[in-house]
Amino acid sequence: MAVDWSAVPVFGSRAAGFPYVIRPSAYAIVRNRVGAVLVVRTQRGLFLPGGGIEGAETSASAVSREANEECAVGLQVGPLVGRAVEIVSAPDEGTCFEKRSEFFEASVLPSVNAAGNGLWMAVPEALRDLRPESHRWALRQLRSAT
Repeated sequence: MAVDWSAVPVFGSRAAGFPYVIRPSAYAIVRNRVGAVLVVRTQRGLFLPGGGIEGAETSASAVSREANEECAVGLQVGPLVGRAVEIVSAPDEGTCFEKRSEFFEASVLPSVNAAGNGLWMAVPEALRDLRPESHRWALRQLRSAT
């Protein structure tokens, strides 16, 4: 089923004079037993685990792969929480990205221990510190549904 990306929330603003590259991506919202959320710390800030979809990957397989690469965790990917677009300017690359993101509820598989760049953060702090606005939006969507 084709997604109508014009009907989802859009975060960020477009920069004039740059080409836009559409970048399909998928992210996981993972909570532990005490309600903390798994985030990834990078040089650019805090993000939900996930990233770009490669080749013929599904959204679920991409988010599983990315979480394993970033946090050394295996995920059981659950239901779709929502979709959003994040406009990301990359002037140093001479382009901008329209990140068409799908956000999934997920849980850590019990046989794998967290490591890598992942850390657990209380939801109020994650809502304050996650860098992409779309990631904060997705966390609020899941929070309001529970």
